Amino acid sequence: MTTPHCQEIIFVRWENIKNSRYYEARIECDLLGDIVLHKTWGAKHSKLGNNSRDAFTSHEAALKQLVKLHRLRLKHEYLLIQQAGVELNAPIQFC
Repeated sequence: MTTPHCQEIIFVRWENIKNSRYYEARIECDLLGDIVLHKTWGAKHSKLGNNSRDAFTSHEAALKQLVKLHRLRLKHEYLLIQQAGVELNAPIQFC
């Protein structure tokens, strides 16, 4: 069963200019219609890096985790480089 938000994809990218590191996060639906937060990180000029996927029961729960990631990235001196599907610098309304 798909949720109403399954057609919506959210993408965010942060970069740390000092050490050439990046961090990306996407909220999307998998083939079963589950809401997944997919995170990828690494260095710009290296093949080393990693990724992880976390499943959520609601779109709002995934968004809340994305907001936590955003705050953590900013705390670690990353800059918000790209975002699509969400405005992280504006207050996010949860129903």
